[in-house]
Amino acid sequence: MISRFQMMLTLVTVVVLATILRGASAAQCACATGNVHVRSGVGTSHAILGTLNTGSCVTYKGDETSGWVHVDFNGQSGWIAGNYVNIQTCSGGSVTSGGGSLDCSGGHRYSARGTAYYPANNALEGGFVDMRGARLRTLQQYLAGSASYVSVAMDNHAGIAYGTAICIPEMNHRYNKHIVFKVVDTGSAFSGKGHGRIDICVSSQANSYDSTINGHLTLVFP
Repeated sequence: MISRFQMMLTLVTVVVLATILRGASAAQCACATGNVHVRSGVGTSHAILGTLNTGSCVTYKGDETSGWVHVDFNGQSGWIAGNYVNIQTCSGGSVTSGGGSLDCSGGHRYSARGTAYYPANNALEGGFVDMRGARLRTLQQYLAGSASYVSVAMDNHAGIAYGTAICIPEMNHRYNKHIVFKVVDTGSAFSGKGHGRIDICVSSQANSYDSTINGHLTLVFP
């Protein structure tokens, strides 16, 4: 026979569990409306912890200061410019990875030979803008937090849409952060190469000698 004490204990347990479950389902997330850097403090002068990709969500910590939102970014305290995120209830309390895996996740993987180019006004490098006239974004600018992606060139007859974002695990591991590369450029050297050749934009000739870039790279497409 169940005692009154046991019945009360059971009731308390049920109430506590229900409260915990309600709290989990009502967790608040900050979800990116565009690729945006997560910084270690309020303002662009603080170090970049990583990049929150479009549609990715991280846990919202409930604080907002001077237009910046406080979040939990892969276990670190981070801040994101508020105009790049929407605060919403996470479904079931789930949170997607903010910076993405360094090993990359995606539906299609290709092995490619990598090379580098840099903005310069000569026939070999091709100038300062991409195939649609947008300013080239270099790897160094991205690492410094002044660009939201890195421009890359590939075969424009390979069916890759302009602006397609790709992930390169070798580059992520080289710099220990998730780097966003976008296919926005091309050239005659890529004709017929398909997904087997990629040119990564860097800031200078010296940077173009990077051994990781000039090696075999894995290109991960969505």
